[in-house]
Amino acid sequence: MRKFTIAALCMQVAILSAVATDRYVSLSGGNVAPYTSWANAATNIQWAISACSSGDVVWVTNGTYESGEFSNPYDTVKCRVSITNPVSVRSVNGAEYTVIKGGTPLRVVWMGSNSSLYGFTVCNGNLSGSSDPNPNGPGIEAPYGAWTKTFPVVDWYPTNLSACPNPRVYDCIIKDNINGKDGGASHGFAFYHNCLITGNSCSFGGGAGCAGVYFNCVAYNNSSGMRYGYIYNSIMRGNAGGDYPQPCLISNSCSPGLTGNNNITADPLFVSSSDFRLQAGSPCINKGINFSWMSDPGDLGSKDLAGNPRIVNGVVDMGAYEFQSLTNTLLAYWPFNGNSNDESGRGHNAVAYNGVSLTSDRFGNANSAYYFDGID
Repeated sequence: MRKFTIAALCMQVAILSAVATDRYVSLSGGNVAPYTSWANAATNIQWAISACSSGDVVWVTNGTYESGEFSNPYDTVKCRVSITNPVSVRSVNGAEYTVIKGGTPLRVVWMGSNSSLYGFTVCNGNLSGSSDPNPNGPGIEAPYGAWTKTFPVVDWYPTNLSACPNPRVYDCIIKDNINGKDGGASHGFAFYHNCLITGNSCSFGGGAGCAGVYFNCVAYNNSSGMRYGYIYNSIMRGNAGGDYPQPCLISNSCSPGLTGNNNITADPLFVSSSDFRLQAGSPCINKGINFSWMSDPGDLGSKDLAGNPRIVNGVVDMGAYEFQSLTNTLLAYWPFNGNSNDESGRGHNAVAYNGVSLTSDRFGNANSAYYFDGID
């Protein structure tokens, strides 16, 4: 009995020691190590990362994080954030509110194997003047992972991403990173999910990224598109040096000149040149290829860049934003087509009482608006 009790106790201790720890970052935190509460949150992302053990999660709340310069084990370029251990760094409220900002000469983020970055704007890395002989990836550098060229181009299909040690980047806006050699937005072997990549440049190749694997990304207005990458369900438009220079594989994506592999060339019909959501009627709606994690609510890849479900109506869209149909986003929809019925499918039909009658709308369409007489 004693031997069983000791063994059980040892097993319990081992299990407890393997449980991940949440650590916190806030510009107004108390900055008390090991940063395991919001009251004691680190004021610098790197300090919380450095306190982590494998598998820990760093939670970062709103703000622009632009202080500190840190080394990485791969090259001599200083970084704003260097994720050298296998941890997950996540924003609380997403890329719109949580910014990691670089400098000159400074890379924004370096990522090691089995690390992940979720929900940040990664911006203003600038490697001009760097003394490193190969200053790649002013936005994100991820030099470790399974090199995609070891897989036959036509056969490699990422059905089991959990087996790959490559860093993961989810729901990030990667913008305005410049003056790298290879890869403006990014360089290396990370997997990018639901990212907007815009305004990045480099001196050699791949303004939107060099190498890596891209799922449901938008690359727009970079010095060039993705180079040496595997690209799925993505949209590449308006990149000065070509939207997809020297790619390995492109499937179910949208860009001028693409052929084969269920790719399309039509205008994706963005809402605007600065709003990369899809309009109703976009040819990119329901034209992607589904992956299992997209429907797994426990997977970070199951939400789009806006935090909405990644799959609507059974098939994923191309691009970083999933089009949300009227019936998915509205409680009710009254188009006044000769009646006051709710056409969202939710059954919230209106009733016209005394003094309310159908009339023409402001465009002259009959029975498309209601007139209130102001009496009853």
